[in-house]
Amino acid sequence: MNKIILFIFTFGLTIMSSLTIHAQNDNEFGYVDTAFAKKAEKFNTRKFIIKTNPIAILSGDIPFFSSEFRLVGEFVTGPKTGLVLGASYLGMGLILRSAIEQDSSGTPTGESSWDYGFNGYRVQAGFRYYVKNPRLKITDPKFNPAPRGFYLFPLISYSSAKFYQKSDPDDYIQFIHLNVTMNVGVQFLLGDRMTLDPYIGVGYKKNTVTDRNRTSILDTTELDESFIYGTNIKLNLGLNLGVRF
Repeated sequence: MNKIILFIFTFGLTIMSSLTIHAQNDNEFGYVDTAFAKKAEKFNTRKFIIKTNPIAILSGDIPFFSSEFRLVGEFVTGPKTGLVLGASYLGMGLILRSAIEQDSSGTPTGESSWDYGFNGYRVQAGFRYYVKNPRLKITDPKFNPAPRGFYLFPLISYSSAKFYQKSDPDDYIQFIHLNVTMNVGVQFLLGDRMTLDPYIGVGYKKNTVTDRNRTSILDTTELDESFIYGTNIKLNLGLNLGVRF
């Protein structure tokens, strides 16, 4: 009888241990082995990335005119997907400031770039689909969950900014940039937390520049005929550095 009780106890303990191990490895990916369970654990604890691009300070979404101070968040929503939301402050670009200084250096008025204002904002949103090896199932130990690897990235972006003389802010030039693009890129994981995220794309844009300034501080004729405002083709080139949380 004691042997039967011991056998039942041992058998029950074995079953419970097996169920416990199965439960530990049974996450949103399904049942996986120990190697992939470690990757899944990192995925579960690194689902948010905050990003920026310091280069955008030189020239932002409104090229040559703006400096962009960008903050982008990527929310990993699944093993192959992510949601991207971003917001930026647009200030006077270094290129525009330098051009104003050079243009006004020989004038008797003594105006400088600090007598002008340029400010606005940008918002953007997109969805990422990470293209994994189709021969590998999600439960394969060699499968790397998002946010790592090549991805497809539809993105919509809207920017608005005003350029004006500070002495008369009611007279201004209005910039509006709206674009929708399809992008491809690759996200590299640098260590356990850092990311590097270059991408390129093409799409549609509707950019307008409206002169509401009576003193004509900027000739918008050439701008209207330029590639930035004279065509609806949008070429997109992006790069972000991020930290995973």
